[in-house]
Amino acid sequence: MKKFLCFSIISLILEISTYAQQDYKYEYKFRLKKQPSVYAFEHLSDTIFEVAFIVTDLKGRAMPFAIIKIKSTYIDTVLQTDLNGASSFSKITGQVQIKISSVGFSTFTIVTTKMDSGAMILKCRLGENHSSAIGHLHSKRKLSRTEISRIVKDLTEEEQDNEFFKNKTCYIDWEI
Repeated sequence: MKKFLCFSIISLILEISTYAQQDYKYEYKFRLKKQPSVYAFEHLSDTIFEVAFIVTDLKGRAMPFAIIKIKSTYIDTVLQTDLNGASSFSKITGQVQIKISSVGFSTFTIVTTKMDSGAMILKCRLGENHSSAIGHLHSKRKLSRTEISRIVKDLTEEEQDNEFFKNKTCYIDWEI
């Protein structure tokens, strides 16, 4: 009896869900784009040779445990940021390649031709890597390419105030 009751309730929920989705006749499959990473160097001193790293996401939140790979003619090392998204390394000279990465974020790479100018801070803001996020956009009406592009751009930039969702013209589900 209990099994039958459970099965009946689940069937009812699925029927209601399916009925509610009948208004959304159009479906568009899309993939979010990667957010670009940005950086800035800040010169501090000519007497101390050290590079400090501050790694955040695009919203300014610290990126703990981000991986920083430093490679030059004389050095090949890997650092990890602390809970505040910070790390440092002393005496980096010459041409240097720096790669900063974290799970779920775009890898940032910079090649500098000269790092001999004393103490510096490299502030890096990593963009999210949405390459595995595949969504299905369901709409009550046919959407133009421009409208779909705007929706995908808003979702990529985590903009929540899109008019299509506010007025319930569209909804999204994601592939797992």
